[in-house]
Formats: sequence, C-alpha cells, structure tokens
Amino acid sequence: VIPRYSNEEFRRVFRLSRQTFITLCEYLKQCQELSVNGTGGREPIVVEKQLYVLLWYLGGTDTIHRIADRFGISESSVILSRDRYPGSTHDARVLRQSSLWDNGLRLCNGNHLVADAAYPLRRWLLTPYRDNRHLNQEQKHFNYLHSSNRVVIERAFGLLKGRYRRLYHIDSKVETAVKLIVVACVLHNFCLLQHDNIEEFMEAIDDQNCAPLQFFAQENEAEGIIKRNAIARLLATQQD
Repeated sequence: VIPRYSNEEFRRVFRLSRQTFITLCEYLKQCQELSVNGTGGREPIVVEKQLYVLLWYLGGTDTIHRIADRFGISESSVILSRDRYPGSTHDARVLRQSSLWDNGLRLCNGNHLVADAAYPLRRWLLTPYRDNRHLNQEQKHFNYLHSSNRVVIERAFGLLKGRYRRLYHIDSKVETAVKLIVVACVLHNFCLLQHDNIEEFMEAIDDQNCAPLQFFAQENEAEGIIKRNAIARLLATQQD
C-alpha cells in the first residue's frame, strides 16, 4: 500500500518527505545495531519497515496492537522498532522532582533560566509577572520581552510535537519515554538538515491556561522577586 501513496499522502502519514525517508534509510543501513540478522527462524524486519513502524507510532496515537496488525508483525516487534513521564504530569511538578530543582542556583551560576507562569519564581528561574490587571508599564514591558525570548523555544517544541503527536501522550515507562523523546528529536533534526519543512504540522502554542502549581516558599523566592524587579527597571531604562 505504501508505495502507492502520493508524495503528499506519504508526508501526511509519516511526517517527512519520501526523499528524506530514503536518505535516512540509507544512513541507517550502515548502522550495525540495525542489521537484519534473523533469529529463531523468524524472517528479519528490514530497516525500511522498522522505520515505517517507528514513524507511524511517533506520528499518531494508534495502540501497539493496531500498529502490529497494520504492518503484519508481532506486538513485540513493534516495541523493538519504537525503542530506540507517562501521563499528564504538571510541568512544575516534573521540575520539582528533578535534580535541577536542588541545583539550579549552582548550575546557573548567577544567570537564570526563562520559564512561563506555570513555574515558580526563583533567582535562577525567572517567570513573567502574573497579569492581575494591575501591572504597571515597567512590568508589562518586562513580560513582553520575556515572552519574545521564550517564544523561540516554545516554537521549537511546537514544531517537534506538531511533527510527532505521540509526544503529547506517551504511554510507556519513564525509561522508554526518554528514549522516544530522544529519537523524536534526532529524527526531527535530521529532517531539518534535509530542509524538510513541517510548518503544516504546527500545533497552536498556548501556555496561558497553565495554572501555576503551589510550592512552599523557599529562601530564594524573595531573591527571585528582587532580581526580576531589578531587571524590569533596567529594561525600562534602556527603553527610554
């Protein structure tokens, strides 16, 4: 069936062009890890089919069972082909449970990360002023510049998730989820190097509905407020 797909159908289903697919296959065939040596008398799955299965899995939301049925292979073969935070955990909770939470101040070394309003404010993690309809001009200007810088990475994530919809709902254990995300990033970057445009896969970016998670105040939360206010004043001065 796949050879009968038009070029547009191929792109829509596999989230890359047919030429990019061919180029990627030629590269993967040189990888010893993907050699198609048969085991147990079972016919080995060629690289092209492994890649079809992986791209189908990443690009959609079909279950392992349905993908196995579609490609005429076992469910275990689908799992092997795709392995190269289950559920919908709040972004801020993921941060709270990561090593960055305890080491952010040291790792940033006087600098800071930029995050949206869903995250807590810290000296090393600057978030926008919460819009309570009483922001002054200085605070509004800070929010505007903060958003302008943050939109670059938001767009990058939007492009990645637009190409691979599976990233919205990864139904696997954490170790496998990490591998899938890395694979998605590698494939996405390969497509970009091939100038394989994926604007039509873009999802709308909306972080305004991310409710902040409540944390117990820590010592540098006040320091975060002081630092943000100082930067806001400096930016306002530069604007003048």
